Amino acid sequence: MKRKNNVEIRKPKIRIFDVNMTSIDNMVWCAAVREKQTLIWYKGYLMCIDDQKYEREDDTLYISCICLAKMPKYEKIIEKPGMAPINVIKIPVVKASDLEKDIIEEILKKKKLYRIE
Repeated sequence: MKRKNNVEIRKPKIRIFDVNMTSIDNMVWCAAVREKQTLIWYKGYLMCIDDQKYEREDDTLYISCICLAKMPKYEKIIEKPGMAPINVIKIPVVKASDLEKDIIEEILKKKKLYRIE
């Protein structure tokens, strides 16, 4: 019996409502408090994606906020001192997927709008 292939790969539209530049320390603390599992690195920038939701009806990925921090060199783990009740914060960093690269590239094209250096 031949299996039918129903796989379609395509990128959704993406709507981002806010973009912020921040420090690595602030991003790591925020990510820890919001229980983010990973941060994303691409071309010297660290990215954290806040709430996201995919709407099938209009094929759109909605992202409430993206934070970027300059991080010239890729590191697999960021470790920072925390404060009670979190004494040490360790967050894995992954290299960006193609979709995440597209997001960062688009933000960097508009960096004056977002006050990115």
